[in-house]
Amino acid sequence: INAVALIDSAVRNDGFHARSFALDALAKIGTPEAEKALLALASEIDTKAGPPEDLILAMVALGSRKCIERVLEFAKGQPNGPEWLLGQVSHVFMIRGHTVGQYYRHVEDRELITYLFSAEGGLSADQKWKLIHSVEQIDSESARGMLRDLASRAGTDRDAIIRDDKLTVSQLAHDELMHRGD
Repeated sequence: INAVALIDSAVRNDGFHARSFALDALAKIGTPEAEKALLALASEIDTKAGPPEDLILAMVALGSRKCIERVLEFAKGQPNGPEWLLGQVSHVFMIRGHTVGQYYRHVEDRELITYLFSAEGGLSADQKWKLIHSVEQIDSESARGMLRDLASRAGTDRDAIIRDDKLTVSQLAHDELMHRGD
């Protein structure tokens, strides 16, 4: 039995929770065949209506250039695309759990991070927190570059308080860089 075909069938026919786990399983398989299955599912969705969050998460988790490009197409079809996408991907690997200091390095994230970061100036404090969380489990030069930029704003008017205890974007970004040994 072909695992990708079996999982693809589960995605199409089972309930929400089974679907989410099945989509993540396709992302974990990570083969060209799994990528093709995710892209086929994405092609069946009207760009304006927007895809289900679990499909976006799976495509980002698979991390191929084609999947990231398709995710960006969906985002650009939404009003306030970067903000919409932050709401979708701020916890992309959460279904798998999280261990500080362990990262996914396979995600081709340069265009994704450029797109998300392009809206940073107009984001609310909560959205800026989501921006950092969107790369919390990804380690790449693009992720580190964004975090360095945010961390460098400490003590300036470009920094923002994101929590009642006065935690700032720069402190959160600095902590993420420290976890990466940067």
